[in-house]
Amino acid sequence: MASATDTMETPKRKRMQQDPNSMFEETMETPKRKRMQQDPNSMFEESLSMLRAINSTLDRGKRSERLCKKYW
Repeated sequence: MASATDTMETPKRKRMQQDPNSMFEETMETPKRKRMQQDPNSMFEESLSMLRAINSTLDRGKRSERLCKKYW
């Protein structure tokens, strides 16, 4: 009869036992991270454009709030 550990033996688990850091590196390797390594400024520019979009949305919200107060 097979024990529970025998049935749980997967290629990923074997790799983890051989090199514990390999699993961490695999999960951390994302397209965004690769882009960041190639061009560090690209992430900053992405974040900046997102912040600008959020800011303009908030400004529109404030303007419409002022208009509501003015006319109601």
